[in-house]
Amino acid sequence: SFGINNVALVDGQPLTLGLKELLEVYLDHRFEVVRRRSEFRRAKRRDRLHLVEGLIVALLDIDEVIRIIRDSDNSAQAKERLMAHFSLSEIQTQYILDTPLRRLTRFDRIELESERDKLDGEIEAL
Repeated sequence: SFGINNVALVDGQPLTLGLKELLEVYLDHRFEVVRRRSEFRRAKRRDRLHLVEGLIVALLDIDEVIRIIRDSDNSAQAKERLMAHFSLSEIQTQYILDTPLRRLTRFDRIELESERDKLDGEIEAL
């Protein structure tokens, strides 16, 4: 037989715990870590999904997007007009304006739609 000193931080305070209490504190901590990690991952996927949905909307009528951008006097006006015409958020519109034209092809639309479906599934799983 041997002695052991189980000291753990519980709510920021060091406490000496028995084996059962030590395991309970550890499991509570792990559950909290997993919960926070899942929330973070879900939020990241939702943010990406939001951008992908905006790109898909733009790709469905790319000629109109290009016309609006060309007819605008500056990027702020292009942003406002795209937001009004396509009912996009400011984040989506800025992402569309920052995306190079070479990325807005038919093949990329297929990739974006599959990414959207994948993200939907991952968000539901989390």
